[in-house]
Amino acid sequence: MNNKQVAHHFIYKSSPAKGSNFSCNNNSIYSYSSLMATIDREKKIILIDQGISNCSNTSRRHRSNLVRAIPSNYSVFEWHWSGGSFIDSQYYVILELIDKQSRARKVDYSNKIAKLIYLCNEYAELFQEEVSSENHILLDQINTINIQELLSSSQHLIEANKARILALKAKENEKHQEARQEELNKFLGHSNVVYDPNYNSVYLKVIEDKLCTSNYVTVNVMEAITLYKAYLAGKNILNARLGKYVVLKSSKESVTIGCTTISAIELNRVLGEYL
Repeated sequence: MNNKQVAHHFIYKSSPAKGSNFSCNNNSIYSYSSLMATIDREKKIILIDQGISNCSNTSRRHRSNLVRAIPSNYSVFEWHWSGGSFIDSQYYVILELIDKQSRARKVDYSNKIAKLIYLCNEYAELFQEEVSSENHILLDQINTINIQELLSSSQHLIEANKARILALKAKENEKHQEARQEELNKFLGHSNVVYDPNYNSVYLKVIEDKLCTSNYVTVNVMEAITLYKAYLAGKNILNARLGKYVVLKSSKESVTIGCTTISAIELNRVLGEYL
């Protein structure tokens, strides 16, 4: 059976069918072995997972075969299932389209926005028992949008979405900070130094007779101290060697040895106690 036939079989029959990496059984259809869509033939509803239908060129062709086979009297809802409910996902898609509309010069997104608003309301009507109270709040907000006065009627939603994006970025930055702090603690062997994302330097530690950097460079610590003393004395250390590395830059703020930049603050923190 070819893939077009698989798609048509899925719409009208619940028995198994298989094509090229495209198969169906009962109320489910699969791209490779991943569930791509489900069907309710009695209610004439199809739900499609964009996370699967858009994950590869082959899956996109599978989706194309499916969509072409769907009768016009079916309700179709397509979104990334892993990103929450249909209304959740479409709420943010609508806000993104409104943002694009506010900056658009030649493209009009109002018809797309109107269609998504319609689909959100249709979904809420068809799946009344499954729509959460949070989704009803989002739906109420969506329904305040006036397509004829798109930007003015949705300004409060645009501002709320900007705040949401800023909060998400702050949370991502916090997670990044925590991860880098954990890496630094592991490198140093303690948690006495706070990771600074604006710190234009590697971090240092001394292990026995070696000076180690957080970018995996190791040199003799006594040679490093000798070079550090010359740096503190204001001597010209350009082109001086430290093991197999050469000093390429030197300033009051930092020293670059090979491809490694070490701040004066970090040098003093670690090597200062050896003076």
